[in-house]
Amino acid sequence: MSKIKLSKALADLDNVVQKQVDGQSVRMKYVRRLVDKNADVKQILLLDKEYQARYTALIASYDKAIMGMTEKDLEASGNKMFEHEGRKFAFKTGKQVKEQKQNFRQINRLRNKLIPELQEGYELGHKDISILRGNIALVLGKMSKDDPRRKELLALFLVVQKIDAMDGINGTEKENKIELIEFLANTAEAGVDLSVDWKKDVDIMKGMGGTIHLEAEYKKLNQFKGRLSSWVGGVFAEIIRGNTKAFSESLGQIDIVNLKGSPTIVQELERQIIEQLDPSKKLKKGKRTSSTKIQESKSNKSSKVRRNRLKSPKLKMKKKTKQPALRPLHLIGLINKELPATVRKNMQAPGLENRTGRFANSVEITDIVQTAKGFPSIGYTYQKEPYQVFEDGSGAAPWANGQRDPRQVIDRSIRELAVQFAIGRFYTRRV
Repeated sequence: MSKIKLSKALADLDNVVQKQVDGQSVRMKYVRRLVDKNADVKQILLLDKEYQARYTALIASYDKAIMGMTEKDLEASGNKMFEHEGRKFAFKTGKQVKEQKQNFRQINRLRNKLIPELQEGYELGHKDISILRGNIALVLGKMSKDDPRRKELLALFLVVQKIDAMDGINGTEKENKIELIEFLANTAEAGVDLSVDWKKDVDIMKGMGGTIHLEAEYKKLNQFKGRLSSWVGGVFAEIIRGNTKAFSESLGQIDIVNLKGSPTIVQELERQIIEQLDPSKKLKKGKRTSSTKIQESKSNKSSKVRRNRLKSPKLKMKKKTKQPALRPLHLIGLINKELPATVRKNMQAPGLENRTGRFANSVEITDIVQTAKGFPSIGYTYQKEPYQVFEDGSGAAPWANGQRDPRQVIDRSIRELAVQFAIGRFYTRRV
């Protein structure tokens, strides 16, 4: 059986994907260019009726200009121009618009020309699938099933899916990262099967099926999603290079080994802990994800959704709660990651001063439990030998002087970090 000959664009994309499988990271702009060069990849701009009418009028002007022309004449006129509403457009552009065969850059240029009012405040964005997500899918499709990086990439694919689906800015970038980590933890625990989704994305990226839908997205939202994607993209690049530890360093100690299986003992313990802290926050069982349903641009419902997106989204700050924003074990890992550096920063006279860094590096959260009144109590420890000598009550003069108690700088540092994780009232205790 003879091999199917790939187009140059598809062959080049396949080579770039193979490089990543082999451990070499690439920039997403190169992947985008290769997707744009593949004439088989269908990319469509979704518009409201009032904007779509301008494209319909352009096609009408093109049809009028080519009236009486043969196919040979049309091919020879590719670089020639036709007029539309007092402006000139290439015959090639008219043909591409009519046949819906423009790529991302061509769509963006024509959008700016036909709808200039959307240049300020809006950017062209991917409605259903981002280049980062499509690239992760391509790598998953190329690598072997037993590749040690596979589980981490499946988890990142899930996170990018969530980012792509955002249609508004709710809270800060930090809060959204925490929500994404929590979402991943819950979904990984449920054992979701992502094979349908990433395989569908592979077909779209290769031009073998499906469509990349583009839309004019509010600039601030587009850039906000871009920053979150860059965060995930950085982790992806590290994992591609073989540094799988980058996953836990950025997203915490999430058990993804059984992404398609049942919860582990540790995950079940975490579930019980959070339900004891707050019964209203019982973790819900996840459901199998399916391919995103794409609505037709001509439907009234779809037009309404896009009009809403073209409005400036309201910034909503999450209300602080009296419980940790994350599950206890994840919260402990995230705070411990930043705690030593925060303690070092806060070690200033007349309190303890940083000299060797040993004290700051020894500080860590050990547990989070619930008080009798329902508030979180954060337990911590540090290297007691020799630093406990500075503690009031258990230390000794002249070291324990009321100003150099290690508990003071640790408490202040924990509270400084707690603000970032939306923790309300809580207590600290040295264990």
